[in-house]
Amino acid sequence: MNKCNFLYFLVALLLCGNHQATAQTTTTGETVVLVGGTARGVPLHRDARQSRFGYADPGTFAEIVDKNEDGNWFLVKLDSAQAWVLSRYTKPSAAIQPTSPPSIDYSRLLEADCSGSNKRLLSNSLFAICQDVEWRVPVWVAYLMRGDELDGPGERHRSSWETDNRLTLSGQANDRVYAGSDFHKGHLAPAQAYVRTQAAVDGTHIYTNAVPQFGSINSGAWSKLEAAVRVMAKSGADLWIVTGSLFVPIDPRCQKNRPPLRCLTVDTSGRPDSPSNKMRGKIAVPSHTFKAILSQSDGQWSARAFIMPNIPRGAGQFRNYRFSVDTLEEMLGIDLFSTLPDDIENKIEERATQLTR
Repeated sequence: MNKCNFLYFLVALLLCGNHQATAQTTTTGETVVLVGGTARGVPLHRDARQSRFGYADPGTFAEIVDKNEDGNWFLVKLDSAQAWVLSRYTKPSAAIQPTSPPSIDYSRLLEADCSGSNKRLLSNSLFAICQDVEWRVPVWVAYLMRGDELDGPGERHRSSWETDNRLTLSGQANDRVYAGSDFHKGHLAPAQAYVRTQAAVDGTHIYTNAVPQFGSINSGAWSKLEAAVRVMAKSGADLWIVTGSLFVPIDPRCQKNRPPLRCLTVDTSGRPDSPSNKMRGKIAVPSHTFKAILSQSDGQWSARAFIMPNIPRGAGQFRNYRFSVDTLEEMLGIDLFSTLPDDIENKIEERATQLTR
């Protein structure tokens, strides 16, 4: 056992204390911290029985929503999800000495690398875009999402697609290259997240905010993922989102077998010299699209990533495509959310956190 693991074990052991006191004194609405558990973490259950479906990290804060008659099981709210945990794995949060929160520059959380002779960084009040002018598609688009901005009079059907006047026409797609193709104009910053005004919805309909995406994905699992993210924001979380395109080898069996079979393995060998698939106008077609989500709710941070194959058939459930942010960063070659303090960033980016819908 190395020094870090030993200290981690020691803190968990000290926090466990007398679980009977926790069960008897904890009330609904109270915040607790998860402690102890197994080598994999604190077991999470679907109900107050042995129906385990996952684990949470010790040290995770949770709100008590309900408890069973005996008081030995708690229904807790974790981020946007709920689960049952044994009371012996909880400790009142007041028992933990608070520490001063690290200084966080919220305005810089979406910063990501856009260096290189073929890259152009474009930003406005809606989102930031890193455009690859050689492959004529965005590498990533970064934006902040809050629940109180997800309602309004904006309507997608009133918008029309436009080229981005900050770039030459040779560095982006246009109506002509999509006409008659097999691809949708796949929004990266989704129009539905900008309905607060019609002008904001219109602002998402630029070709530097879209990638060629098969309709089965764009209207299927990807659309459901975007809807789940909006639900998460409306629940009260602030979300910093980076979404974009990947160009990595894809298992050819992913095209033939019913997803997610053969579609969950991703090759992290890096960016190829040339995309394996291009549409008219030499527009690169991503092998995958991704979404990295950093969330803060009630002072608690979490991060998750989704990496979805861009294939000409349904991809199944978006939940099947969860990855850690660390895995995504390895594929991108870019450090995301790098201005977070290291102790927060390192802890949350190595986990593939559940997003429920």
